[in-house]
Amino acid sequence: MKKILRGVCMLAVVALAFTSCKKNDTQKEGIRFSGTTENFVVNTADEERAYIGSNGNNNTFFEANDQIMVYNLNSDDATHTNYGIYWTDKAGHQVDWFYSSGTVINHNPVETALFAFYPAEIVNNARLWEGENEAMFEIVDHQEYRKYGNQVVLPKTTLCMAAADTVAAGVDEKEFQFRNIMGGLWLRLTDTQSRTITSIVYEDNTFNVTGRVHVKIDKVNPDVLLTLLNNYGQPGNAEAIAAYISESGYFVDDAHAALKGKVITLNCGDGVQLNPNTPQHFMITLRPVAAYDGFKLTFNFTEGEPVVYDYNGLEPMTRMIRPNQFLRLTRNVAEL
Repeated sequence: MKKILRGVCMLAVVALAFTSCKKNDTQKEGIRFSGTTENFVVNTADEERAYIGSNGNNNTFFEANDQIMVYNLNSDDATHTNYGIYWTDKAGHQVDWFYSSGTVINHNPVETALFAFYPAEIVNNARLWEGENEAMFEIVDHQEYRKYGNQVVLPKTTLCMAAADTVAAGVDEKEFQFRNIMGGLWLRLTDTQSRTITSIVYEDNTFNVTGRVHVKIDKVNPDVLLTLLNNYGQPGNAEAIAAYISESGYFVDDAHAALKGKVITLNCGDGVQLNPNTPQHFMITLRPVAAYDGFKLTFNFTEGEPVVYDYNGLEPMTRMIRPNQFLRLTRNVAEL
């Protein structure tokens, strides 16, 4: 019977770290998984008109040579936990995954639960056994503007997805339904001066948005996390969050490239020229709860002074970044 690996919509407020692997020459080794993405929701409460995506849709998709990390996790004895890294040879909303490397090829029998993370390159398993199923993820302080075809998309290796099945007895057929665990800021910018943007700096007023995140995978309860997020700022919720953080082993350090901080810079390469009429799109991936207390944007140009924009529009719960949701703003930078 097919086992659907149900999506983990808030499998920690996590993002990146370092694990590399070499693609296997054969696609027949190990279990063959399939995976499906979900569509982003766009918060347009700040705008007069609602637009659906820069190309007409908000579908997330996998890219050729993307990788996922699959855990066969034992919550009683972490030394029995194993992982496999899988890759896909095509792009799409639904793709097949093939074994590449890891400590396990065949995930049968299932220990306590199956977990999967995308992309595998962001996951650090150095403390998986010593730390009792602890994984590390690193949110870096720089992102790269990019297009996929003609569409502006989120920076590479920042769109984190996860899936889990805590009741699977086996994996005779494997279909992962991935859920987005990060959100994003989507800017649609024009400029009457037609300047060229070289970078956009996001600075949160309150929350750290970068750093290496530690969490015990088997202690993360997606239902509890979603409830805590939806009740953020309500009486008694801070105590509940503190208790859950303690239980899940969640903390953030400032090791290596991801120094803990409130700033993320979107680098725009050779620059993106703005114009008065047609908006140019810019996307920055952000952790949930970011923007709750507002934020500052600094627009840097090839020539002239930067433009600084302090944003505190909307109510905190409305502008707050949520999993699988864009906060979209349309602005003329000459008017900021």
